[in-house]
Amino acid sequence: MSANLDENKPRIPERELGKLESDVEYIKRDVADLKFAVIKLADATGAEFKAARAESLALREAMHAEFKAVRGEMKTDFRLVFGALIVVAIGLASLIARSFGWLK
Repeated sequence: MSANLDENKPRIPERELGKLESDVEYIKRDVADLKFAVIKLADATGAEFKAARAESLALREAMHAEFKAVRGEMKTDFRLVFGALIVVAIGLASLIARSFGWLK
């Protein structure tokens, strides 16, 4: 039975077999070149991503410091405005009290 299978297989001439082997060698070389290019690209991309991450972390730290300063200014401004509101409320209350004669 196996002899029958061998007889049904197409025979490849030696010349064509040599050409196929040569083509396979070229394909292997091209795949190796592609692997090298992908590794090189991955290294370059990795370095760029590391640089971008470092830059974004530095920007984040600068923004954090800036927001901390703004929060301090907002606290001071709030205290100033709240104090002014209290002074105005007391002044208005005293004006109303004098106009109704409650204070002399």
